Amino acid sequence: MKKIFKKFLYKTKLYSPLLALIVALRDIFNFKKKSQSYKKLKNIFKTGFRSPASFLSQPLDKVMLLTSFGHHDYAGVEAVVIKAFEKSGFKPVVLMPRDYYLKKIYQHFGVSDFIFWDSFYEEVSDQKIDSYLSPSFQLKDYLNLQINQIGFGKYAISSLMRQTRQGSFDFKNPKILKKLKNALRASLEYAHASKRIVDYLHPHALVCLDRGYTPNGQLFDACLNAKALAVTCNTAHKNNALLFKRYNIENRKMHPVSLSQASWDCLKKGAWTQKHWEKLNEELYSCYVSGAWYSEVGTQFHKKILDTETLSKKLELNPNKKTAVVFPHMFWDATFFFGADLFESYEEWFIETLKAASRNTNLNWIIKIHPANTIKDARDGITQKHSEILAIEQTLGNLPDHIKLIAPESEINTYSLYSLMDYGLTVRGTIGMEASCFGAPVLTAGTGRYDGFGFTIDPKSKEEYLSKLARLHEIPPLSKEQTELARRYAYGVFLCRPMPLKSANIYYEQDQKATLFAEINAHSSKELWLAPDVNEISSWLQSHTEDYLNQNAIF
Repeated sequence: MKKIFKKFLYKTKLYSPLLALIVALRDIFNFKKKSQSYKKLKNIFKTGFRSPASFLSQPLDKVMLLTSFGHHDYAGVEAVVIKAFEKSGFKPVVLMPRDYYLKKIYQHFGVSDFIFWDSFYEEVSDQKIDSYLSPSFQLKDYLNLQINQIGFGKYAISSLMRQTRQGSFDFKNPKILKKLKNALRASLEYAHASKRIVDYLHPHALVCLDRGYTPNGQLFDACLNAKALAVTCNTAHKNNALLFKRYNIENRKMHPVSLSQASWDCLKKGAWTQKHWEKLNEELYSCYVSGAWYSEVGTQFHKKILDTETLSKKLELNPNKKTAVVFPHMFWDATFFFGADLFESYEEWFIETLKAASRNTNLNWIIKIHPANTIKDARDGITQKHSEILAIEQTLGNLPDHIKLIAPESEINTYSLYSLMDYGLTVRGTIGMEASCFGAPVLTAGTGRYDGFGFTIDPKSKEEYLSKLARLHEIPPLSKEQTELARRYAYGVFLCRPMPLKSANIYYEQDQKATLFAEINAHSSKELWLAPDVNEISSWLQSHTEDYLNQNAIF
């Protein structure tokens, strides 16, 4: 009955108006909560953040499509981005769900044009979804599903992993199959909607925060296919800093926290000195010790840096052996849109690495479970065992004496490991840059971030990867030249790529859920328009380079 009613709403074009009415009623009931952010912004800025015609140096003759970050408190950061694009001649159009107060906030920033997902949304039939299912399909088969050159399969699987917090699936399980069908349906419907939006609006540029899940992933693909400029805006490794990257068809699989070839060429030209390394090391150390390191997910909240001797004794390491540290990704934090992986999933990579570690007794092994598990569990209300712990129990049972575990809740600050570790293992985590800076060889199991730049060991197959693990203890430390390459690359990522925010603040409280705090520092339209960060973004947009690089930081 529910499906029949829903189809009736779609066919009679009543779906969008009815949804708008439901949203309006919801906003009335949530008036107090939803109006707080708006009232706070309005009190700060009585006249609104509009851009008078006298401010504009050129007409707004290009359409910039902004996918709403969805969080009212992010609006201050979005205002900075919006004004930068306006300064470069783009007229902002915001794509958003129906939310009265969020719309009012955007209007306060001078946005007058809005479009809504549900206006372009049409239901996909069960028969259509069933046509994409097969009893013989494995994960990789679903990841390869496309329509109109939009990879709706990978976005469906990514969203399914996030929803279920699983890194692998038994697609013969009726419950999993039902969830898969729902994820495929939503992904496919948004793929069609994205194509309709692009055909309707013909945007010159797209700006989005997270382009890896439904629906932004589909829209990202649709815009690239239409040769529109696609820009990602991400928070950096520390508070009050943003990363901007420009995408096209050629670089669509590159991680947003990576360096383009042009950026790398630029960073290799200058002379590298000990002072540059000291500046980089201070950046790493200060962010780690303060807890600011990727505070969005609280990776180093309330943790302590231990000296090598203390840490070695605490973990009961054999002083006569070298030490390898495995840095597993969260299984369900899917990144199928960045590069290519040697293994089918993060879970398979971790399990196979565990097996290899158990066989190689020539090394001390440390399994460093991702500390972001703690914050994400708190946000999702999860109290069960971490999936990595379950994988260890199911694969090895009790850990052998030469393998040690550092749980997400451990007080050990990750920076403590750099003076202790001889080898690092990851798919594509930031640790591949950091550990290499301290001379430790890092084996990667995936592309798209920093592989191939001369300072990591990048096997080309599962077999090669596992073969190297069997003889890992024989691999020598990085050479002086390799270590310098790693430091140059990390310098570029952590010191040159972040753009410091001036006209807005964004940081995360060091509490149980890493609560977001954001505010606007500008107090007038002119002040915001002339803000250094607005000018920086605008200049970068007009430079047509892939990465934003802070020119003052480049050596």
